[in-house]
Amino acid sequence: MTTKAELRQQAKILRKNLQQDICSEKIVSHILNWEKFNTAKNIMLYYPVNNEINLLSLPDDKTYFLPKVVENDIQVCPFVKNRLVNGKFGIPEPAGETVENLNILDIIFIPALAADVRGYRIGYGGGYYDRFLQRLNNRTIKVIPLYSKLLLENIPTEPHDIKADFIVTENEIFSTSVKTVLS
Repeated sequence: MTTKAELRQQAKILRKNLQQDICSEKIVSHILNWEKFNTAKNIMLYYPVNNEINLLSLPDDKTYFLPKVVENDIQVCPFVKNRLVNGKFGIPEPAGETVENLNILDIIFIPALAADVRGYRIGYGGGYYDRFLQRLNNRTIKVIPLYSKLLLENIPTEPHDIKADFIVTENEIFSTSVKTVLS
């Protein structure tokens, strides 16, 4: 079986050649038509880097949050478009105060290099999101926006891995609890 490190490298290479703007536009369109998004009020995004899916064009009628890396943890901060600073990894993040009550989050969009149909993801290998996701309540919907070419049948998992509830690609949104084969 291919290791996470090997999959991570393959995904980075493949993602460089994918059309971020077109795929992001299609994914945003799916999200806008998704009932769970339409009923949500507080949504955590991520700032797209390295050809990640870009969700920053979602409409301003929600309250958005972005991650902020503090030491080895992800903290949550309100997203104000003109108040971003470069964070620990050079990724733009909010300059404001962190939110203590994570229970307010209705949906969190989680970046991924690749994911499988079960909802497990491969990130950059630092474990930041896995540690963060453990702190969320079960009500918060975890969603991975992903290029369909980076959707795999099965990736290696470890006990600390937290699976997402939904995956949205340029082709569809599906629940990871019912999806068993690629469509």
